Formats: sequence, structure tokens, C-alpha cells
Amino acid sequence: MKRVLRFLVYLVGFLLFAFPVIANDLLVHTRQMRFTLEYITMAINERDAASSVEISQRELHVANTAITIAAVVAVAFSLVAALWIDLSRWNPLRFLSKRKLQTHEQTYTLAATPDAEAPSAYTSLELGTSTGHQEEKMSWFAVKMDKLKQTSKRSVIASVVLVLLVFLALPAFLIALTQCGVTPAIAGVALNTSVSELFRMIVKQELLPVHASGDIESADIYLDASTEEYSLFEADMLFRRTIGFKGDLAFNVTVDPSNPPKSSCSSSSPSGITIPKSILFGQLPLDSATKASTTGGRKSVKLSGMPQFFKAKGYESTFAGGCRTDYDQWNRFLPSHGFDEVLDVKDFKKLAEKDLGIDPQDWALPKHGGKGRAMSYWGVHDDVALEVLGNILTNKTDEQRARMRKNESKKPFFINHYTISSHMPFKDRPLWYDDDYRKPDFRPLYQHEAYNALVKRYLEMHYFTDLALGKFLDRMEQHGVLNNTIVVIVGDHGQGQENGLDVPESREISATRVAAAIIAEGRLGKYAGMLFDDATEQYDLLNTLADIVGVPSEGFLQHGAGRSLKRKVPFGERVVWSNNPTRKMSVVRGHEWLQYDAVSNAVALHNADADHNMKYNLYSSLSKDEQARRLGLRDAGRELNAYYKERWDKKCLLQAGC
Repeated sequence: MKRVLRFLVYLVGFLLFAFPVIANDLLVHTRQMRFTLEYITMAINERDAASSVEISQRELHVANTAITIAAVVAVAFSLVAALWIDLSRWNPLRFLSKRKLQTHEQTYTLAATPDAEAPSAYTSLELGTSTGHQEEKMSWFAVKMDKLKQTSKRSVIASVVLVLLVFLALPAFLIALTQCGVTPAIAGVALNTSVSELFRMIVKQELLPVHASGDIESADIYLDASTEEYSLFEADMLFRRTIGFKGDLAFNVTVDPSNPPKSSCSSSSPSGITIPKSILFGQLPLDSATKASTTGGRKSVKLSGMPQFFKAKGYESTFAGGCRTDYDQWNRFLPSHGFDEVLDVKDFKKLAEKDLGIDPQDWALPKHGGKGRAMSYWGVHDDVALEVLGNILTNKTDEQRARMRKNESKKPFFINHYTISSHMPFKDRPLWYDDDYRKPDFRPLYQHEAYNALVKRYLEMHYFTDLALGKFLDRMEQHGVLNNTIVVIVGDHGQGQENGLDVPESREISATRVAAAIIAEGRLGKYAGMLFDDATEQYDLLNTLADIVGVPSEGFLQHGAGRSLKRKVPFGERVVWSNNPTRKMSVVRGHEWLQYDAVSNAVALHNADADHNMKYNLYSSLSKDEQARRLGLRDAGRELNAYYKERWDKKCLLQAGC
């Protein structure tokens, strides 16, 4: 029984020790990512979404192989340790201070075996007698015990020193070394994140060269003073008061200040990566593959973006989506950062059952006896969600009209909605939209692709969302809502389905090139149908909408990096910085897409319009001066990325000092 328990202890201990290393190797091999303890936290937080994670057969094969090898090695190690070698008696200090430990053992032997011919001091004391010889023996024993205690104390001190050297001094030395001439490539390969994870978690210091401190040199590098009038609180921070916008128009939306339009921002395929930070608050996505800007709710982080802007304009702000909001804790984040009302999948199901006559059983997938009106995890399908949203908008519009008939002031509203049916893996669909439903012939778009079945599903589900969206807009037009509403439609993020679902972001231009549209029925005039062919970012939408509906008389506070797309800028001069936390960062000018990361010196330049597969690196064809200019933009992007990451972590986006 003792050996069985020893075997189990060694087995569990070995697996706990080996798990980070094995997980790191698996992630590097399959997803080109490094393992950190944040992955465990993410797995716990998102455990309900585990069934929706797409894993390829190749990844399963690699994982099964690694797990099998690890299990065999763990069992073999534990058997040897339990049956042959007792590792509990092994002391690594023995090799560092062998002489002292031998003295320790000799002292212990002498103290434990006094002269057998003489009666022990303890016996004499019990008999009430004492001799000089016994007193001498007692003195000798006390001296030896003192030496034993001193030796044990030195052993403990040596152990502590060794631990400090291994876990603090050595990593600190390596950090200093990586900052003094070691190339980033060598540092990234040699300094295994799993081994240094404990140190990194304690001191919050990465064992990699630092190219960005989080302190931007000047906010003017990222802002456009030629189109935005603003007042900075500090010259080296983006926290500012925007007073207005100026400059020639790229397009115009006619707005009557006395009759402000409603505003609706709709996004497709939510992932929790870009919406809160980029679209709503005008920033780069959080530079983390394991945490979103909403993770944990972020209640203590003060923000100022679209909800705050529209509230200052007298709007009601509502998040109304048929998706789950417990994913990445949106249900805590959204009401804490400016939304007056948050409606999610539970609310939409109740409204659909009440107003649309949908039976509760209809939400289940067809294979479970339902009609598939909802997805297995993500939420209500778009045809239902947009019909419920239409009811919400028409009811609010009718309330507005009733107020105006009573000569009461109008109460405009801002609604943020999510479509969800086009979320990967594109398998869940309503029963009525099965294979028998007549769809366009998408074969030219997928038949020659390696993952043709996946691309086909992707196209069919986006067509499904297009159908639902078109029906919704037609209904809004018929009810007189659309001509008094500004609608912004934007994808949350892109993915290259041509590369499969296990690494869709590996087609990196597709992952960061996202379509968007502004619909302002009857308000665009000659600009209706205009194609904006220049570099933009989702963080530009905040200033664009502010420029369209008008800035409050006192201005508005913000900490974003965006610009107003309503203002004309010569093609190629607009610079946008992008960040894909699971891959790399980039800076885009016109169709020029420069890719880089936070650590290495490697850069790649591609034409985002003509080279989707990134086959042709144009960087080497540039002159030295042109290369230097691109590297300057790269450095500015690194600083901007570090700036936002630091200020989110330190909760000081709206503070002059951090």
C-alpha cells in the first residue's frame, strides 16, 4: 500500500511539473502560441464554450501523440521512483555542500550512541544520582546538539539561497542579459515561457527584450490635428477633450440638430476581441490571446467612448443582441460602461416566445427534436433576433412619435446589436434553411479550396445573415424608421476560412481586413453608394459618428486613437495601426500592409489589395530611407500597443498620470 501511494504521489507530481512544458510545445506546434498560466484562467472562465471550440484532425493527432508519450514517461518515472529509488531522501544540496552534510551525519551518530559502558545521564537522573563523568557526558551531548542545530540552520539557509538564486537571481540576470545585445530571436527561443512562468507572474516582467515602454512620445503622432479639434490633458497621452471636427468632406450625412437621428451599430460574428475596445471605445484590441478587454467585467476601469458620447447628446444607450453576454463577462462590462439597458439571448427568447409565437422546444437543434431557431451555444439565430430587434425599434419609434405629438422633447436612442449566425464553425442553422432551401450557386468560390466544405458552410451562413438583415432593413423602411436612423454595420473581425478552422487567423490579411458600411437613408445625397478605398480601422467609428451627429457644445472626453472618416485625407496618408493578439501587429497606409511583432526585428510588407496570401514581401525593394520610415511607423505602433495595455492594466486611461 505504501508503494502504491508513493507511485500516485510521484505520478501526480510529475504530471503537474510536466504539464506547462507539454502544453507549451503543443501550442507552439499547432497554433504558434506560447503557453502561460492565463490559459488555465481562460479555460475556467470559458468552460461553457468548450463544445464550440474547433479542433482539426491534425491537432487531435498531435495532442494524442503528446499525451500518450507523456503518460508513458510519467508511469515509467513513477514506477522507478516507487519501486527502486526513494527520491524523498534525495537532497540536491548534497552535491553543493557534501563536506558539511557528512559532518552533519557524523555528529548525529556520535550524539545518538554515547558510551555503552557508562549509565546514561537520563538513567542517573531518574535514580537521583549524578557523577562527574555523567556531567561530562551531558556537556558533550549538549555541544554536539548545538553543532547539529547550527549545521541544520546552515542547511536551511543554503536551501533558501539556492531557491532565491534559481527563481529570482538567475531570471533577473537573464532579463538584464536579454536587454543588452542578445537578439530577440535567440531570447524568444531560449527563454522558455513555461520555465519562467512563476517569476513572470510574480514580478510582471517578461523574459524578452523590451522595445516599447508604454509611454508614447507625443499624442500628436497618432492624432490628426488637421481634421480634429482637441485639447490634450497631457502632451504624451491620448486622453483629451474633442471640441469638433474640421476640413474638407469625404462624404456628408445631413442631420437636423433639432431632430437628431437614431443610431444603430450592428456587428457580425462576435468574438469578444474587438467590439468593446475598438468599435465602442476607439482603441487597439487588448494585446492578449487569453484575455479580452471585457474579461472580469473591468468595472474599475474608467472608460469614455460611444455610450458616454451619446449619453452626453441626450441619447438612451441599449445593447440588444440575441447572443450570450456571459461570454467574456460582457454582462458585467456593458452595464458598467455606459449602457442603460442590456438585452441578451435570454431576453430575446422571452420576447420571441411572447411576440412571435415561438415554442420553447423550437430553440433546440433539429437533431434534438427542435426547429433550430437558436444555435447550440452562441445564441438566437439572426432571422429571429433581427425580427425581435425590429419590434424594439418600431416600439421605441412609436413612443417617440407619441411624445412629439404631445410637444414633448424627443429622446433619441443608440442601439448596439450583434448578429450571431455567421459565427464559426457555421454548422448550426434553422430547420427551414436546410439543404433543400434554394441558395445561390457558391461553387466558383469554394470548389477549388482545400477546405471546400468549410468555405461552403461559411458562404451559406453569411448569405443567411444577409437575408435576415435585408428583411430587417426593408421592414424598418416601411415603418418609417430607416429614414430617421443612421445604421453602421461592421464585422467584429475577419478570418481566412481557406486555411481551416484550427488556424483561421494564419491568413492574416483576411483576419484584419473587415468590411463595414454606413447606411443613412435619404441623408447621403450624392455620396450614396460611395466606396471608401483607403486604410481605416474600427477605432475610427467613434469619431466618425461624433462628426456625423455633432459634438456636444462642451465637447466630449475620449482616449481613442481614431479619426473621422467623414473628413478627406489624401489616399495613402492616413495611417492606421492594427493588432491581432493571436498573431502579429501591423501598420496600414493605403493598400500597403506592414507586418511586425513586439519582439523580433523581422518585418514584412505586402499589398493588402492584391496579395491576400502574403506571397510577395516588398520590404527589400524599398530604399533605405523608405525602410527607415516604415520602421518608424512600426516603433510608433509598438508604443501605442504597449500604451493601451499598460493603461488598461493600471486602470488609468482617463488619468493624466499613470
